[in-house]
Amino acid sequence: MMDKILAERLKQLGLTKYEIAKRLAKKTGKSPNQIATRVAQTIDSPDRRRYSHVVDVVHELGGEIIVRWTNFDEKVAS
Repeated sequence: MMDKILAERLKQLGLTKYEIAKRLAKKTGKSPNQIATRVAQTIDSPDRRRYSHVVDVVHELGGEIIVRWTNFDEKVAS
């Protein structure tokens, strides 16, 4: 499911996977070619990638990752 979400967002922004790789390369000081495969694999199979790589791609697509707990006991420190 997340792969479809990432692919759709990429399409909405009119970007390619390589353009995302170029943006990440600029931030890390690596060449886009070194990062292009990682970006493509992250977009195509996010469930099988490192969390940090998914976060990087999501941020470059203008998003953020949020965790919501569905059932929890609230505890207040005294």
